[in-house]
Amino acid sequence: MEKRMGYLLAGSAVAAMGLGLVGAVHIAATNYLVNVALNRETPKHTGSARSRIAGAQWDEAWMRQRLDHGRRLRDRQGETVQTLGRGNVRLVGHWFPASQPRRVIVAMHGWRSSWYNDFGFIADFWMENHCSILLAEQRGQGESDGEYMGFGLLERHDCVSWANWVNERCAGELPMYLCGVSMGAATVLMAAGLELPKNVRGIIADCAYTSPEAIWRHVAKDNLGMSYGTRRAAVNDMCRRRIQSDHRLVQQHQLRPTQKCVLQIALIYESPSNAFHSQPWQTGLSAAYSPTNWRNCR
Repeated sequence: MEKRMGYLLAGSAVAAMGLGLVGAVHIAATNYLVNVALNRETPKHTGSARSRIAGAQWDEAWMRQRLDHGRRLRDRQGETVQTLGRGNVRLVGHWFPASQPRRVIVAMHGWRSSWYNDFGFIADFWMENHCSILLAEQRGQGESDGEYMGFGLLERHDCVSWANWVNERCAGELPMYLCGVSMGAATVLMAAGLELPKNVRGIIADCAYTSPEAIWRHVAKDNLGMSYGTRRAAVNDMCRRRIQSDHRLVQQHQLRPTQKCVLQIALIYESPSNAFHSQPWQTGLSAAYSPTNWRNCR
């Protein structure tokens, strides 16, 4: 009897150790996901996992062109400027005034990207068509301050700060358009729910996602093959604590403020034949919003 009890106790101890190890691995993986998503510094040993996290398989020739256009924009003579964002975070931007401006564009780049790579392709077109351009460096990235990125929850307020900066520079005389790519697209759409200057006329959103939680769920489940449901509460709590945001803002569809928006909005995404069509920046947009003031562009 005592021998059998010893076996049972030993088995229970092994099981408990196993469960503890599984729990520790689960917590470590969840913390890693949040670190990759929000921290300024990319976690060590990310390496090739970054492409899996992004879920993108770019054509090499296209990538070379993108980098080449990005370098040309980076090396173009512009004015490096600053403003203060939410929480008095110092933000850096790059100002390219047109000689005969007809409009101003405030452009917000994407997650772990840069102002020159995301807008290298389009910048020449804008400049040739009499656009003055403010290319922002998002908080927690590049030369801007900030310990964390906010997936648009923080950056939407920074977008308003840049719009106000532009009006101070241009006396509010020119029509203004907000443009963003990926996380930057979600940023400008979220900004539509805030008090924007009256001369903001429209928003251009290239591959925006519907909410931070939607994109995290997609990355965990589809790109990394990890369950998200068991991590949801922990992820949202970690995010809330780091960026000091209400957990409900993390979970809900962040682009719903556009329903009350009177601006013209252009939503740009890949064609239905492309894999992007089923991802969070396309799925649910039509279902989530029913305003008459946006255009769907493929």
